Amino acid sequence: MIPLAMLLAGAVTAVLNGFNEPQGISAAATAALSAGLGAGVAWLGSAYFAWQAFRHQGARAARQMLGGFYRGMIGKFVLIVLGLGLVFHRVHPLSPLAVLAGLVVVQSAAWWYPWWRNRFPDKYRDESF
Repeated sequence: MIPLAMLLAGAVTAVLNGFNEPQGISAAATAALSAGLGAGVAWLGSAYFAWQAFRHQGARAARQMLGGFYRGMIGKFVLIVLGLGLVFHRVHPLSPLAVLAGLVVVQSAAWWYPWWRNRFPDKYRDESF
């Protein structure tokens, strides 16, 4: 789901910037790279959160799970801030709007997926269990 959102963010931003910029394909490639970097930063933060939050399982590990959620959220925030700072500082040429668009698309996919899954439970039911 997340890689699909990353590709979608890059394609949409590249098309929009490609038609608005006089440089054409070069601007579109810059926008696509920028959107991909923003999406990658968001994915990295979300992956860290998931790793921290769901390391522990079981009823006896409730305290560790809660601590994992806190560590995951703080780590996600720090990774996203540092990642965006690194991208904005080191990558040139860069489209800042595309970076933020990629970040927003991946984050919104993480928010909308649970809603979509609950809305259509029969369509996505896993029969392997």
